[in-house]
Amino acid sequence: MELDELKTGLQALDRRIDSAETRISEMAAGISRGKFLNVQQRIRRTLRVQIVLLLFLPCMTLNITRFGTSHYTTAMILMSALFVVAMLIRQTILLDSLARIDIERQSIAAAAAAVVRFRRRLIAGSAAGAVCAVPFITAIGLHIASLGDRYMLYGFIFGIAVGIPIGLNLFLRKLRETDYLAKALADE
Repeated sequence: MELDELKTGLQALDRRIDSAETRISEMAAGISRGKFLNVQQRIRRTLRVQIVLLLFLPCMTLNITRFGTSHYTTAMILMSALFVVAMLIRQTILLDSLARIDIERQSIAAAAAAVVRFRRRLIAGSAAGAVCAVPFITAIGLHIASLGDRYMLYGFIFGIAVGIPIGLNLFLRKLRETDYLAKALADE
């Protein structure tokens, strides 16, 4: 009799443990999905803010040219326009790539592959932005040098000297993280 009661008790306990594990798994999946959707919304919001800021760059350039004492050269305005157009294209591609990540409808492997594609496009867009920024920043540097204010030129050079290593470090870190994620997906 005691053995039967013990077996029944163990079976009941087993069922309770299984249901608790199922509930914990469902809660963990819900939390992970919620975190992912929050990150996706934050990235989408950041990309949209960057688009608005990019649209203000030509307005700021025209405003400085119109009301300031220095007049930008045609090369500077063209380089600014090239940079803005290239970055707007980049942002549009990134928003499209981000929209293609649907964690609720895709399998985990497909969603992870979509994340890798997004990150690779982000890296390629950053590289393209750097390539487009070089002539733009060079034109700005030449313009600042032509103004004759050496402290302004020193500030520009200092900004470049600090900005390049920081940007390069961020770029290389994203590249390593993306390669690691892609390699982990390929191994599975």
